[in-house]
Amino acid sequence: MNPTYAVFTHINKPVADVFRAVVEKETFTKVFFESTSGDLIEGTEVTWNSGTGDCQVQVEKVIDNELIEITFRPAQFAIPELRVGDKRDYEAKIVFIFEPADAGGTIVTLCEYGWGDDRRSILQSYGHCGGWQEMLMILKGLLDHGIDLRNPPDARPNYAKLWT
Repeated sequence: MNPTYAVFTHINKPVADVFRAVVEKETFTKVFFESTSGDLIEGTEVTWNSGTGDCQVQVEKVIDNELIEITFRPAQFAIPELRVGDKRDYEAKIVFIFEPADAGGTIVTLCEYGWGDDRRSILQSYGHCGGWQEMLMILKGLLDHGIDLRNPPDARPNYAKLWT
């Protein structure tokens, strides 16, 4: 089994506003990572910092107001406690899709695929799925209601205990 998933939400803002919020580092760091080295611009490598370490992503494709494709190495994205001895050397992909909703606003879908079928990859993909769903809900809270739903950085479970 190679994990693949998609999460989505509806945001009551025009597609251009939602797209910009994901592409531009100023807003992206309010809803997901602690910091990022730059905007998501096609052909660039961007470093995201989660508060527990850096990870690099390659921005493969950007179609304004429609799509963002990013590749990453799962071993590099593992939580620090599980990076030791992680020899996985493959790329996985993150795809954001932005669509106008019939009732107005935007449907944002995030797909992630290309995971391996080993135990670490399966468990990590579950964590990513939950993390991306949380990011979409934080984005919705910020754009729709102007509120910050973000948890403090230390409010995550000890995954090393759960996954070993």
